[in-house]
Amino acid sequence: MASPRLIGFLVFTVPALILIVPGAGETACGILAFLGLVKIIRERRNPLAEPGNRFLAVICWGFLLVAIISVLAAGASTEGFRRLGTSIHFLLAPLIGILFLNTPGIFTRFIQGVKAGAILAGIVALGQLIVRPDAPANGVVNEIVFGDLALLLGFLAMVGFFKETSKEKTVSAIALGLGLVAALLSETRGTWVAAPILTLVLMIIWWKGGHLSTRRLAITFSAAVLAAIICVSTPVFQHRYSQLVDELKNPGDYSEVTSIRERLVMWKAGWKTSFDAPLLGHGLHQANQAVLPQVESPNYQQRIAGYTHLHNEFVNTLVGKGLLGLASLLLLLFGPVLLLKKSLKPGPDYTCASISILVCLGFAIFGLTNLAFGHGIMNTFFVFIIAIALNEVRQESLVLETSTSPNKFNDPIPAPTETLSVKTRTEPQA
Repeated sequence: MASPRLIGFLVFTVPALILIVPGAGETACGILAFLGLVKIIRERRNPLAEPGNRFLAVICWGFLLVAIISVLAAGASTEGFRRLGTSIHFLLAPLIGILFLNTPGIFTRFIQGVKAGAILAGIVALGQLIVRPDAPANGVVNEIVFGDLALLLGFLAMVGFFKETSKEKTVSAIALGLGLVAALLSETRGTWVAAPILTLVLMIIWWKGGHLSTRRLAITFSAAVLAAIICVSTPVFQHRYSQLVDELKNPGDYSEVTSIRERLVMWKAGWKTSFDAPLLGHGLHQANQAVLPQVESPNYQQRIAGYTHLHNEFVNTLVGKGLLGLASLLLLLFGPVLLLKKSLKPGPDYTCASISILVCLGFAIFGLTNLAFGHGIMNTFFVFIIAIALNEVRQESLVLETSTSPNKFNDPIPAPTETLSVKTRTEPQA
């Protein structure tokens, strides 16, 4: 059996190094999946026996299966199966999840890794600003992925803020600050738009957990406003904002190719194209080629043909995988939210549920202006965190209970209802 220390180290490594060391996060996740497989074989365990891991398998394997079907239905090709390679993480999800069952110290190491990841991302971003001041910060990935995940790491570090010691709160605040710095220096406007939305989500999570009194609400709101003022006053923000204003003046002017106009063209063309193959789509690997007939401008046709996606997870899925694919995407993003929303209250499941919901909603927001699951690092991050969250809640036992209700003859009739049966445990301190 794998040492808890080794598992803890790997759990720490994924969020801590995923943005700054090439391949670190994916390699650590791969090792965790291998150790999970070894555990299944040695202990002769059914990885789908527990409700948490079973739900994880349904949403991840369903998402992957629909992607495979869409590629086959569109005509199998090397490019199609190559594109599926970035989705291998969803196949391994239950193997990673089962490893966390009954392994002590996992959650503590995870929170430490999250805070370290946000801090290191901010330090790397500042370093890149000094070395190459005219380029956006990107760590070891592209600036969009770097900004999105750095921002999310910063907010995840704050989930358990009001339950921490003074020293832990200091580290959490530093993690949030440097995560915001990394997001700002990535120069990714979609990330900037996500920041105030995630702030609102975090405040709702705190409120649900009973942590947000009137005084704390005032302090939190004041801090958020102050941070926003500082960010919008920086030259980086002012430069990108001026570009945004210029691009929005004439969004219908196709004579010049701009980022915003390009996205609008792709989304409109994608919506029209989706009606041609509504059920299974045109194939994930053929989405961009499929929308070209709906694009009038030759300049935009050339640009769009050079991309591998439509810069919107929902539109890209609808065109590439059809309504079936869109359903699998919505289940992947919002299934954990619906399952765990009842746990957003004081109790042992609160922190895990909060983290899962924050990640799911964050990815949904990121997917509005780019692909949420088009990059291996994004897939690794999502699968890893949802596997931890679902299996931590699963240790409290998700079971199917029955209740009885009388009929008109006053005879008790079993009426099955799904509830969360929580066995008391002490939540590891973040």
